[in-house]
Amino acid sequence: MSGLRVVVLGMMGRLPFGGQTWLYLSWLRGLAELGHDVWYVEDDSVWPYDPVQNTVTDDCSYASSHLARCMERIGLADRWAFRLAGYPDACYGVSESKLGELYGSSDVLLNVVGATDLREEQLRAPFRVYVQTDPVTAELRLANGDEHTREAFANHHVIATYGENYGAADCGVPLNGHRYVKTRQPVDLGFWTAAYDPGARHFTTIGNYRHEGEDVEWGGEVYTWSKHHQWERFIDLPRRTSQPFRLAMKPESTEDVRLLRDHAASSRWPRTRTCGSEAAGSASATPATWPVGSPWSRRTPVSARSSPRARGFLRSRRAMRLWPRSMQSTPTMRAIAGPPARSPRSTSTRTRWPDAYSRRSAPREEPHRQRR
Repeated sequence: MSGLRVVVLGMMGRLPFGGQTWLYLSWLRGLAELGHDVWYVEDDSVWPYDPVQNTVTDDCSYASSHLARCMERIGLADRWAFRLAGYPDACYGVSESKLGELYGSSDVLLNVVGATDLREEQLRAPFRVYVQTDPVTAELRLANGDEHTREAFANHHVIATYGENYGAADCGVPLNGHRYVKTRQPVDLGFWTAAYDPGARHFTTIGNYRHEGEDVEWGGEVYTWSKHHQWERFIDLPRRTSQPFRLAMKPESTEDVRLLRDHAASSRWPRTRTCGSEAAGSASATPATWPVGSPWSRRTPVSARSSPRARGFLRSRRAMRLWPRSMQSTPTMRAIAGPPARSPRSTSTRTRWPDAYSRRSAPREEPHRQRR
């Protein structure tokens, strides 16, 4: 198929962070390069977050300007809309009448992340796909009788999930009678060009530390959403290698700061890490300095991977055990690390992944289980 009019619903302006932005930009440019007429739309009543004001607000100026910059960057400057539903004069990018026509004239509507609760206008789209980027929790809520999830699924013709192992014999996720198609997160490699810097010696990452309010209980177990459960599994990593790590994060709790500081103090590495806004394209974000530890890094810059010191670390058996099994044998990993070198027996923790994902799929976090 080619030449379809595709409307992508998302929350890149509502949450203008790096992770959300890259997720949607890869979908949009990938679809555009396949020859489709692609539109990005945010159209709901949820107030956006403004990182300059550091608050959720009905002022959409930052959200709309963020979208304008991002869409221009990928060559779709006139293919976006942002509307705060229920507010007068709060439609940006196109007029409200044009936005209404867009839904009816589309061939397919992709509700990526399932971020938008569809209203009557959006239900005019003839074919609606719920793109589930975070499997498991929605299925558990639905199994618990959650009406919001039931309605969200029912408003779409197809559910496309990143849970590649759904329906397999070893997958314990309840599918609640739904049929799923499988997909993966597209990655536009044009966004990630190599830039070799022999002076780059840190493995770096950026992310949130703690996020409350999304835990789900099912079958006598609690599946937690917050990333800090996974960070703490690797909290002793600084003591196991001489490879420096650098994190950008802002833990809010004084106890979390103390935990990270204590582990930084007990390591051989510098204890100061830069922490700033995660907002993409925010020129006014003011970085702050936090004396935090450096638990681990899931992503390394190309410049660091290319340095002899980094390559030596990656070739070690210990480093390979820190990578998810789904990445250990990939061509990319073999190109980065080369053949594993002999090293003493490692006691590093091997990462496990949820049953929802095939070992052949992209690495994902495992919901942390707490038996009651």
